[in-house]
Amino acid sequence: MAEYSDEFDRLRKNRVAVSYHKYGPARKNFGEGRVDALATAQLCLDAFRRDHNTEHLVAAANYLMFRYMFPMPGEYFKITDDLNFKSTFAVDASNRKRNYYSGKDLIQFSKTAGGIATIETLKEMYWQNENYFNYNKEFNKNNRMNVMLGASWQQRVAESVEATSQNFSDDFYQWHNLGAGTVTIPSKSEDYGWSINSYFARINYTLKDRYLFTATGRYDGSSKFGKNNKYAFFPSFAFAWRASEESFLKSVHWLNNLKVRTSIGETGNQEIGNYAFFQNLGSENAIFGDNYYTALYRSTFGNPDLKWEKTLQWDAGVDVSVLNQRIDLSLDYYYKKTSDLLLEAPIPGTSGLNTIMRNIGSVQNQGFELTLNTHNIQTDNFNWMSTVLFNVNRNKILNLGENDEDIYPKPRHAQGDMLILRVGEPVGSLWGLRRLGTWGEDEAAEAAKYNRLPGDVKYEDLNGDGKINSEDNTIIGCTSPDWTMTISNTFLYKNFDFSFDLRFVFGNDVVNCATHNAEDRSGVANGFKSNLNAWTPQNQHTMVAQRRPMKSYYDSYPDSHWMQNGSFVRGQNFVLGYTFSKSLLQKIKLQDLRIYASAQNLFCITKYKGYDPEVTTYEDAAFGQGIDDFSEPKARTFTFGLNVKF
Repeated sequence: MAEYSDEFDRLRKNRVAVSYHKYGPARKNFGEGRVDALATAQLCLDAFRRDHNTEHLVAAANYLMFRYMFPMPGEYFKITDDLNFKSTFAVDASNRKRNYYSGKDLIQFSKTAGGIATIETLKEMYWQNENYFNYNKEFNKNNRMNVMLGASWQQRVAESVEATSQNFSDDFYQWHNLGAGTVTIPSKSEDYGWSINSYFARINYTLKDRYLFTATGRYDGSSKFGKNNKYAFFPSFAFAWRASEESFLKSVHWLNNLKVRTSIGETGNQEIGNYAFFQNLGSENAIFGDNYYTALYRSTFGNPDLKWEKTLQWDAGVDVSVLNQRIDLSLDYYYKKTSDLLLEAPIPGTSGLNTIMRNIGSVQNQGFELTLNTHNIQTDNFNWMSTVLFNVNRNKILNLGENDEDIYPKPRHAQGDMLILRVGEPVGSLWGLRRLGTWGEDEAAEAAKYNRLPGDVKYEDLNGDGKINSEDNTIIGCTSPDWTMTISNTFLYKNFDFSFDLRFVFGNDVVNCATHNAEDRSGVANGFKSNLNAWTPQNQHTMVAQRRPMKSYYDSYPDSHWMQNGSFVRGQNFVLGYTFSKSLLQKIKLQDLRIYASAQNLFCITKYKGYDPEVTTYEDAAFGQGIDDFSEPKARTFTFGLNVKF
């Protein structure tokens, strides 16, 4: 081993020069040992190929182990001229703590409890390791191939603790002394974790620079499924034909590129609870006599047969570039069928629970996507480029298990279900009553049949049974848009640059759950200005019920009045910049200097009455898109920056 250890000594003595040359002065200290390890490992492998001494191979592995404990992004380790290797490792750790106190005099919050103090902590750790072997081989000018093999691991673990105390003699301590409260609420704690392991391969083969073939395969495993179904295989295949490279199109000078492509493949989804395949126990506390007890109950049935949700997608598209690439157009049509949906399937309540997690049903999505890039104006001092992205998607539920029973997924409101999954209808269908307005004084007799008075909310009795209840619910809208579009423009004038993005979403509905508290019930919280249009004997044609004392009855259920038009146009991103001239940069010894100002979410044009129509309050709910339950508005951000390159 003397031949490469001597070389290693030489590298070690000159490591500053080696690292400086490769990474620059900013990495001189941190990078030097890692550069040595990489270079020495290469020497070890060269020695192994020369004399087949396994000691050389072991030494190379040792140096690589050190080197890839701290990998540099984008670097590959060269094994042969055609084969290289890359490994990355990333960690994301967080520790959060929340201190909360609600005072003794806050009505409807903590006055009855005599003040509430809570301390919460959350620790999370996520790590990911990815490893790639990449093989490139050009057999001749007409044939070349790329092969990639890889494996990855990722894991997340978390732990949380919550302690609460009530009934304080004074607001002095707040959360700083939970023991000062005379009523102690049982502590809460939780820990969970999940992990994914994947093996993957991809083969790209190019024939005559005109015919491109791709085959991929993934073998993914998730801790969220039982031992019999943890892993699943997901293949895909693609073909593209560069028609513009054919001899019969070479003479078409205005055509720069014409590519026709198609693909088919399968992907998987494992986004469910961490232990859904287990039979889980929940706990509740109760007082019998003077004693405090904790009771256990079965919270889920579990399902050891849970497996990956799979989506099979077929895609066909064309790419066209003309007029010296002044116009680029891509058009795609796709069809996707998702089967073995991971859903909370309804079961008879006599079982003790209402749902069980199962693989049931299928959904189809189909639509087309258009991308258009144009260079509208091109002169020495002025350039204008545009990009248009347009998408149309239609989805439909094909089946929901053996009996195709309706499913009412989360999120749910305290006043009733808001969503429904029904065969033949799109995902995101909104469920509720149909509000017709309010009962007028001339309808007093009719209102009395429903035990209501003039001024009460008037709902449509769909089944005509003389009652208003869940049997009168119907589909009242859909959270999925009819189409979306983004238009981007970039302007360059001498050293100035200006760009902006406009986002269009049309045809979607949003449920504004705040209507329940801010309009249907008075005196509970701050109200909408629409309360000024509440029913009165002089204003009987309105959707807002008569204002009554807070503790009197009221009607408030998910209905068509909660549902609002969610279409919008958003000024998404605006950037103005100036790049200083090369002559000035040479004087101040800089390679590049640019100043800029940007604004995100500059404006939003919409008829929606909430803060923002692009909302998802319940991010942990798979069908929570378009449900606004007092969501915070998106921030409007202004940034001023300086880019300097030395």
